[in-house]
Amino acid sequence: MRNILLEAPGRTAGTALEIAVDAVARVNAASAQNGVSILRGITLRNAGPVPLEGLTVTADCRPGLIRPKTWTVDRLAPGASLALPQLDTPLDPALLGGLNEAELGELAVSAAKGEDQLARATVQVEMLARDEWGGLGEMAHLLAAHVSPNDAAVAAVLKEASGLLEAAGHDGAIDGYQSKDPGRVWMLAGAIWSALTGLGLSYAVPPASFETRGQKIRDPGRIRAEGLATCLDSALFLAACYEAAGLNPAVLFSEDHAWTGLWLAERDFGAVTEPDVVAVRKAADARDFVMLETVLLTKRPSIGFEQAASAGRELTAEHNEHAFRMAVDIRRARAARIRPLAARQRDALLLAARQRGGAASGQLFEPGQRQHFPDPGGDPRPAPFADPQRKGDVFRDAEMREERVALEDEAEIPVLGIAGGDVLALHQDAARARRGEARDRHQQGRLARARRPEQRDELALGHLERDPVQRPDPAIGLGERVDGEKRHLTARPAPAARSSSGCRRRRARRPRSRWPRPRSRPCPAARPAAACGCRA
Repeated sequence: MRNILLEAPGRTAGTALEIAVDAVARVNAASAQNGVSILRGITLRNAGPVPLEGLTVTADCRPGLIRPKTWTVDRLAPGASLALPQLDTPLDPALLGGLNEAELGELAVSAAKGEDQLARATVQVEMLARDEWGGLGEMAHLLAAHVSPNDAAVAAVLKEASGLLEAAGHDGAIDGYQSKDPGRVWMLAGAIWSALTGLGLSYAVPPASFETRGQKIRDPGRIRAEGLATCLDSALFLAACYEAAGLNPAVLFSEDHAWTGLWLAERDFGAVTEPDVVAVRKAADARDFVMLETVLLTKRPSIGFEQAASAGRELTAEHNEHAFRMAVDIRRARAARIRPLAARQRDALLLAARQRGGAASGQLFEPGQRQHFPDPGGDPRPAPFADPQRKGDVFRDAEMREERVALEDEAEIPVLGIAGGDVLALHQDAARARRGEARDRHQQGRLARARRPEQRDELALGHLERDPVQRPDPAIGLGERVDGEKRHLTARPAPAARSSSGCRRRRARRPRSRWPRPRSRPCPAARPAAACGCRA
């Protein structure tokens, strides 16, 4: 309950009526636009020995902040209390929208029986200027009304961000979460940040304890025209740009400071306000939420997006959590029907903004840098943003994280006629390619099966000779060159002629391998090795 001043005690002998009023302390234009009621509760209590009948209760305000509202109470027994229903009291948007400075108003609630006034209670209400926010507490949810995604200055920033994306070789669409790719969201958010650094903003010191007492807020058009921004101004400007881009921003508060957060996936905190710093930190640890120190938008030279993300994450670290106050989720506020404040017409200011020269837009970070997400351990963001390796460039027996292996996105034309024992030069220790194995073709109409361990080092001599009919339409003949993925593969020459004994003469010695050499097998030929050219 707020300040309750009882005046004019009952004139009727033996009556004693008490009125308790619960009302908001501050209202502004956003309160009127979003249907906030000034009254939250009115309770009547009959403290006298006799019942009270035929009471009329009236609520009014000076100046005319609300229209007078009246209730009728048939009977109130001795010692009984009654809470009045239907407390909706629409505020006057014209009065609040025309205030340039804060004013005090007085809300009065009186009870009368006929012409006798039995009791009266008054409460002071602060009427804030149109562009003023009342701070955390009862006006925390109304902060979202000062996030203006439809401002013309926001559209100009998004256009600049689109140009930065296209100049870097990326899609310039402002597509929000449509790609379902957090990496694309990271890239889009970074482009918007880079566009804002080009406005040449200067830092303005906010009033003390603004997070609880409130402050006047510059909208995006005024920020762009004047070139000045407090931490809260820049946080709301960046949040407006992200919301206009189809993203879900949040505004975070600590003691005497504010900055912006952004969901990299289509999520939210589940409530308009989140006072738990641990919940915020968990969202950041899960790589779903990134925080940006928006004061860095005013620094020279321009500060990069990743550095701003690291600085924003530091504000919620364990050694700073004592100063954390609250996070206001803009998406949840919109779901609660907190609409943006209607923009003012300011042609002169917009003209000044177009004529005013600003700093050059910050450069868009390279695509390869987007894996460096905020990380308490300092490690880059894991897959899917880690650079994958080609399947063939990974040792078969080495231990490696699974996300480091990616399938090729282009088919390679195979080289036919490779002799047994030849190896494509991917690694010097790669396994020998053997003709006649299950990977070359079907097993004479049967399903392929694994070979026994003792068979792995033997050449399938019985299947070395094949009629060309079994390999119709060869893609590449012997001696032809293949261009694929910026490297050239040359077909190996035909294998050496087979001796009369059926054994093939060995080609040049393979390079020495650090892997164990397979155990030698005796030549299957009946005659000595000197006759066929093979080692025993």
